[in-house]
Order: sequence, then C-alpha cells, then structure tokens
Amino acid sequence: MMRSQLLLPALLLGVLLLTIYLQVLLKRRQSEAPQEVGPTKPPVLRREYTRPPPRVTAPRGTLLPALVRRGDTHQRAPSRLGSLRGVRRGIVLMTILGPCRSLERPEPPR
Repeated sequence: MMRSQLLLPALLLGVLLLTIYLQVLLKRRQSEAPQEVGPTKPPVLRREYTRPPPRVTAPRGTLLPALVRRGDTHQRAPSRLGSLRGVRRGIVLMTILGPCRSLERPEPPR
C-alpha cells in the first residue's frame, strides 16, 4: 500500500517535469531557427503629378451646329412581347397567381 501511495505523486511529478522540459526545448528551437522571410513586395513607386492638357476653346465667332433633341431621332424597337398594356397585364397576373405549383415537390399523403 505504501508503494502505490508514493508511486502516484512520483508519476505526477514526472509528467509535470516532462511538460516543463518540452516547453523549454520548444522555445529554444524556435529562437535558434532562422526567421522565415516572406515574399517581398515590390516597392511602391511614387507617381509624379502631371498637369492635364490645356483646354481648347473655340474662337468666339464660330457657329456651332444646332443641337438635335434625342427624342426626335430615337425610334423605339418593336417589342416581341406585344403592347405595353399587355405586358403590364401579364405582370399583374403573374403577381396574383404566384409561381407554378407543378415545379414544387408533391406533399406526402396524409
């Protein structure tokens, strides 16, 4: 009985000393190992300020062509969906009816 009582504290003391020794050994190896050098980034070059080119202005006596309104020249492309009224009606019907139920999984029978 005496041996088992002495063996347990001796075993715990041995585990404690082993963990301390391993921690010291790990720290020593990390300090001796060369620090890994990561990939070097290229130096950032400073951009030189460049002045914008000087503005070119027309002489005062020059006449400019008259501006044409965009609406006058733009023609609406023919719609493949039909009239605008029909498209609105279709959107309202889709909103009311909701998604197609045939795409959903069938409910299990009760």
